[in-house]
Formats: sequence, C-alpha cells, structure tokens
Amino acid sequence: MTDSATTEKPTADDLMDRINCKTSEHLQALRSAAEAERKRLQADLLKVDPPEDVDLPAEEAVEEVDAQAQLYEGSI
Repeated sequence: MTDSATTEKPTADDLMDRINCKTSEHLQALRSAAEAERKRLQADLLKVDPPEDVDLPAEEAVEEVDAQAQLYEGSI
C-alpha cells in the first residue's frame, strides 16, 4: 500500500505556505545583510566625518546628538 501523502498533489494552501516560508527566509537574510552593511557604512562615516567636539552642557549635547542621529536615520 502506498502512502497517499507522498502521491497527492500539493494544495494551493501547501504551495502558499512553502512560498511564504521561503520568502520569510530570504527576507530575514536580506535584513541581516542590510543591517551588517548599515553598521559598516556607519563605521566608515565616522572615520571620514568624525563628530565635532561639543562644548555644550551635557543636556544640550545629548539633544544635539539625538537630532543628528534622527537626521542620519532618516537618510538611510
């Protein structure tokens, strides 16, 4: 007697599940690669354009860094 599960054609749901699984795997790999590249570029940027020394009081310095970080994050 043969196993009916091995001889049945896959259903549309089976195919969609496989497609979704593969898409998720590829998306995760791309996210990891993009994050690694972002970190590499960020490190390179700091070498080329290091942050300027800030003589502001501590609270103002933190606000300035936060504002610069938001601008940078928006540019990537």
